[in-house]
Amino acid sequence: MSRLKVMKTTAAAALIAAVLGAGSVAMAQDAGAPAAEAPAAEAPAAEAPAEAAPAEAAAAASLEASAFALNTPVVGSDGKDVGTVSRISSSAEGAVTELQVTTASGAVVVPASAIAAAGEKVQLSVTADEAAKFPAAGGAAE
Repeated sequence: MSRLKVMKTTAAAALIAAVLGAGSVAMAQDAGAPAAEAPAAEAPAAEAPAEAAPAEAAAAASLEASAFALNTPVVGSDGKDVGTVSRISSSAEGAVTELQVTTASGAVVVPASAIAAAGEKVQLSVTADEAAKFPAAGGAAE
């Protein structure tokens, strides 16, 4: 019977740690879960998704329309200037679907899949030469 109690207590501690984060393991153990009984293989598995989640969240957040501004410089993955943001298109959820970028030779439509990051500059995941080959914008801002 005591082995069953230890298993339940350890499972509760693992659940608390998974929900509240790794710092809560000590509190969960103080609540009655024996430290030696905590399964070592379960802890890394529970922490692995937590490590990946911030990176995914950061990537998703960088494509929110609120992260972009008109007239922001746009650069290619090679660091060369592409142009400036002249229009921001977004989904109903607020995620950027495409940018219209005014270049020296006219405006092009840059799909969200080619946007690497937003900030003081919009960083593309393609070179400036590749970006110049994107489709021309229909209502090009000049």
